[in-house]
Amino acid sequence: MAILLAIAVIILIVMFGIQASAQSYATAQQAQAQIELARVAQVNAASNLISLLTVAIVVLLILLVLAAIVLMYVRRQLISADQASVHAGPRQIRQPATAQAPMLGSEQISLLIQMKILEMLQSPRPQLPALLQRDEQSADDPLSWLKQ
Repeated sequence: MAILLAIAVIILIVMFGIQASAQSYATAQQAQAQIELARVAQVNAASNLISLLTVAIVVLLILLVLAAIVLMYVRRQLISADQASVHAGPRQIRQPATAQAPMLGSEQISLLIQMKILEMLQSPRPQLPALLQRDEQSADDPLSWLKQ
């Protein structure tokens, strides 16, 4: 019986050893997987940085091209304005083309209002549109305006 007990204890010790070594192997594999995952994350971060820099460079180039186009347009306008002033001659002075309406005083405004009222009173009354005129038929039929 003692021999059987010794064999059972040895088998238990071997089983615990196998289990411990399997657990160590699994832990090592998990650590290796985490290391690989960290490498993939580094590569992904680098590729994201490169793509962001590429987009930033493209946007800057577009802005530079637009700025150059605007600058060329402004220079062209300035050159054409200078050429127009050279062709105008040295003795001609350019006047601004602003025409201002004369300011009316309060007496003139009241006079204008009185004249407009007089004109409205002397003119014949305008005829109302056909839809607004009521006749005897429309008094009897409230939906007569739909039949027109």
